[in-house]
Amino acid sequence: MQDADVIIVGAGLAGLACANALSRRGVSFLLIEASDETGGRLQTQDYQGFLLDRGFQVLSTAYPEVRQTLDSRRLGLRFFQPGAIIRTSGNFHHFVDPFRSPWYSFPSVTMSNLISPVGSVGDKLKIARERFRWKNTDPEPALMQITTSEWLSQTFSDRVIKKFFRPFLSGVFLESELRTPAWMARFVLSMFARGYASLPSDGMQAVPRQLTESLPEQRVMLSTKVVAVDAKSVTLEGGRKLPAKEVVLATSSQATSSLIPEYTVRPTRGTDCFYFTTKTPPVTESLLVLNGTGTGPINTLCVPSIVQPTYSPADQHLISVSTIESTEQDADELLAAVRSQLVEWYGESASTWTFLKHIRIPDALPELSVSTSLPDQPWTSLNGVSICGDQSTIGSIHHALLSGRLLAEHLANSLAPTA
Repeated sequence: MQDADVIIVGAGLAGLACANALSRRGVSFLLIEASDETGGRLQTQDYQGFLLDRGFQVLSTAYPEVRQTLDSRRLGLRFFQPGAIIRTSGNFHHFVDPFRSPWYSFPSVTMSNLISPVGSVGDKLKIARERFRWKNTDPEPALMQITTSEWLSQTFSDRVIKKFFRPFLSGVFLESELRTPAWMARFVLSMFARGYASLPSDGMQAVPRQLTESLPEQRVMLSTKVVAVDAKSVTLEGGRKLPAKEVVLATSSQATSSLIPEYTVRPTRGTDCFYFTTKTPPVTESLLVLNGTGTGPINTLCVPSIVQPTYSPADQHLISVSTIESTEQDADELLAAVRSQLVEWYGESASTWTFLKHIRIPDALPELSVSTSLPDQPWTSLNGVSICGDQSTIGSIHHALLSGRLLAEHLANSLAPTA
């Protein structure tokens, strides 16, 4: 094994981004991962010919770090249509971006539009106006100290918040009260206004796999557990000690705490994802279905195989159903409640859908609220060990990649010989 200036523990997105940035700067590194593959929480399982992501996830083409770090063409992306289908008032209603889905367009002002169960014409015009503001990603200081719920209520009606914004953003933030800071909601909405939600042809794990392929094989150690760290070394299970000039932890908050007891674990938010299959899909458009009723366990539903046909065999369709704030509930009871709501929405045909798998993810995102204290940069250090990833920043693909890259650039500058 070659010596390394920097040892990175954890091969999730932040660790991979850190390793790639160090490699580009010519800094020797060693990336160590306890599991047998890279990707962290971004995983895809090939299950009976279906691609099952570890929970419903999408890749935003507008993320600056995605544009800078990934070769989107090689990922074979297919895109969701901007907007959603919303279940409310006993029916399904389209609520789409008319500027990028011209086949729907803004309907003419008729009585049916004025009494839309999702939002009035006034709401739609406000969204159209705000959409151009969202495309500007400059931070607004006024959004730092208020919640998403408070921010939305300043502009939109209760009806469109409850029917559209709440289920949509709840699916992003994994919390229904929208206590997430308004600046984060503004960032998310700006990304959806500027780009498209997409799925890679090989599933979401194709993202970390592409980052892994860019690294020298001999610099990546899989199935290797680290049991101790300090500022200048890591100790592997079995007692072997590896020296380094810098040590980086790009692990989960819990794993970081196990290696540095002084580290304070951030609470996490969870989700449950249920996968089904059927020959006749309940949705024939590449749109997300949102629960605008405010009742029942389902928050979102989609048919990934409509968006990205590689997600299922040719004669089948894959259905993904997500719930939030449910990871403490009995799994069988939750599945029964999901099935019951699916039958309520789609009729008895939904009872014939074949259940594939339930994926419970209690640690899907780190907690983020107005009171959450974050470092000035998306990485931090403790006891001389650098820490990047979710635990020191925000839970998103963009921020994980940004955290790893910026830390790598900082380390590369600090390790550079002085004149």
